[in-house]
Amino acid sequence: MREPFERYYANIKEANDLVRPKISCSMPREKLLEVIHANAERLAKLKYENDEFLKDNILAIDPRTLTAEDVAELSELADTLFENATGCDIGVAYKIHNLIYKYAEYYDKRDLMIKELYYQGLTLYYLHFSIGSMRINTNGEELYGYYCKGASFINQYEDIVDENSRGYIIRCLGNRKYGHPAIKGDNDWIIGNGNLHAGYEEYSKIFEETMAVICSEHYRSLNPGLPWSNYEYAMHFDRTTYLSSLRVAHEDKIESPLIERMKRDVLESAEYVYNHQEEIARRKHQSVGVRTRYVYAAAKFHAGKADIKGLVDILLEINENVGINDYTQNGITANIGFAVYASHYSEYMNSSDAELYQPRIKAAMNRAVEFFENFPNEMFGEYMSHWVGELVREQTYGNSISRTRIMEMMILCHTSTYVHSVMVAYLTRTIFEEAVRIDPKILGGVFGAESAEDIITNRAAYAKRAYLCGLYHDVGKSNVLSYITTYGRKLLDEEFEVIKYHPVMGYSLLKNFDDLEIESEVALKHHLWYNGRGGYPVKHGETKESARTIIDIVTIADSLDAATDNIGRSYAQTKTFEALVDELRQGSGTRYSPDIVRLFDNADFCARLKDNMSERRKNVYCRAYEARRKIEIPE
Repeated sequence: MREPFERYYANIKEANDLVRPKISCSMPREKLLEVIHANAERLAKLKYENDEFLKDNILAIDPRTLTAEDVAELSELADTLFENATGCDIGVAYKIHNLIYKYAEYYDKRDLMIKELYYQGLTLYYLHFSIGSMRINTNGEELYGYYCKGASFINQYEDIVDENSRGYIIRCLGNRKYGHPAIKGDNDWIIGNGNLHAGYEEYSKIFEETMAVICSEHYRSLNPGLPWSNYEYAMHFDRTTYLSSLRVAHEDKIESPLIERMKRDVLESAEYVYNHQEEIARRKHQSVGVRTRYVYAAAKFHAGKADIKGLVDILLEINENVGINDYTQNGITANIGFAVYASHYSEYMNSSDAELYQPRIKAAMNRAVEFFENFPNEMFGEYMSHWVGELVREQTYGNSISRTRIMEMMILCHTSTYVHSVMVAYLTRTIFEEAVRIDPKILGGVFGAESAEDIITNRAAYAKRAYLCGLYHDVGKSNVLSYITTYGRKLLDEEFEVIKYHPVMGYSLLKNFDDLEIESEVALKHHLWYNGRGGYPVKHGETKESARTIIDIVTIADSLDAATDNIGRSYAQTKTFEALVDELRQGSGTRYSPDIVRLFDNADFCARLKDNMSERRKNVYCRAYEARRKIEIPE
């Protein structure tokens, strides 16, 4: 690669290292704060340099001006940044493939067009669909379009000489399920709403069309060197993911011809995958993978070929025998996922069997929490976050699990989110207490209060609740860690669209608990403007009176901390407290609540808040960098 490309790659790697610096816990407080800020200043410089590189070399480039040498070097950079979906900058890899495709299209380079259609789809898939069950579909139409266009070259298959190009066509053919509006659902912000298997007919059509090509002797004879068995395996493996739809269907007692068909199809694919993996395991003298064992057992249960006890036994057996320090994906699945599934499936046992299994399931759930509490902070990512979200949602036995504690710990998994959340919690409580002192009537029916007198009488309890609303407001960011840790450059439009879903993700976590109803509303709506004419998510519904004012407070607290953090951000990126208060006043009645903004007219309150913010932020940053996993949430 040419030198600017190498420098960009090095800068992104350095930025990623600076996000999670290894700092000794014995470092003196002032030195620690100095190092944290020095890292922030360095990140700001890297960001500026990288943004300039992207503007000059990728984002503003006319594809018609590219040479074959340019394309080769850009392709190499994209491969390095993507690195089989584990690279350091998948977003820019996508942009590069988009640029190369336009070049290929303009100069009518058919083989390159086919390749780039596949890689545009692949990188966009990992950019937007790596968030597990959240089913975010911000650019589904584009993704579906790439694969459909790539698959359309099947009509020219025999005219295409290059074997790799033919392979990309086959892959695009099978990947048309990704982004398909009928399969993935619409872009509604309410996650999980609607019929999870509504697009199964469309999915089955794609499956059958693709398998007809993959299993065709005609196509295989044309290119015997292509990995046909891998293609077939990938199709069957993907179909086993519809097990999640069957789980929901079983829960809702849904019975229909379509469901029965899904049961047969999933079992067929699960058997194929299991037999394939069993053969590989036998050759390597290993055991079949834990996910494969579970999928096969669950498919047999849903298809009526095995009883519920057999399935739960397999889940618990795997859970009980996996290493508690196994932090691989298999280890995460077995330690957390299978504990959750065992608890879930036990609900369909008869009462006597459920009672018999209760001690083992309780032990598995306790083990899941222990596993999470000891999980290395630097290894936390979307996969882990997904399973922790499932753990939070799962109803548990007795008081063996503190679900709110788990959510607090999710906040701790990313340093800047932790610091910001604690600061917003503190500011929310402080502003709330000031409102109680000055004019409790402006708080209305906050938290269900019946009157201003009620608010005054129970101010301590209400203030604690306000603190939790601030603490949990960004809990949804745990599902977009790969995006919020992209500090080395400005976020791409596609990435910011994903970031904008973090309120929905937080809401989806919190809404399951009756005692966190207000907190869930705050998580969902803290980025909405006071007048409802700006912010996100766009579809937000009516706001309960009990949540309205606390949302207004958290919105202001959020802005106040984000704009004035002069420790974890470069000085050039921050504003003075006074400048931010002026912005609050300018946005009064539009972005911010006038009643809450008026509290900042009190000079003594502002001075006290400013001084306390500075010292508290230092304390929180020092806490965040302590060399231990369990951190007390300061109140």
